Amino acid sequence: MNKRILAVLLTLAVLLILCGCGVTEGTVCAKDFIPAHNVYMPYTMIINKTVHVIPRWVHYDDRFRICLEDGEGRREWWTVPESTYNSVSVGDYMKMGE
Repeated sequence: MNKRILAVLLTLAVLLILCGCGVTEGTVCAKDFIPAHNVYMPYTMIINKTVHVIPRWVHYDDRFRICLEDGEGRREWWTVPESTYNSVSVGDYMKMGE
C-alpha cells in the first residue's frame, strides 16, 4: 500500500478515536463568562513583492462556558446559551443536549 494513503488512513483513524472521547455528561466543575470584545487581527497580503497590511477588527459576542467533569476525571469546556449558563451551578450534574 502506498505510504501516503496509509498515513491518511492512520490520521483519519486517530481523528475518529479522538472525536468519540468527548465528555457529554457529568458534574459542572466551573463556569466562565467572556464578555463581548473586539480583537485586532491585521490581514497581510503580498502584491508584486510588496507587503500590504490591511487593518481589521474582529468582533466576538458574549460567550458563556461551563466545564463538565465525568466520573473518570476528564474535563471538557462547552459553550452554552445564556439560559443554560444561568440555570446550572457548580456541582450540578447535567447532560449536554438536554
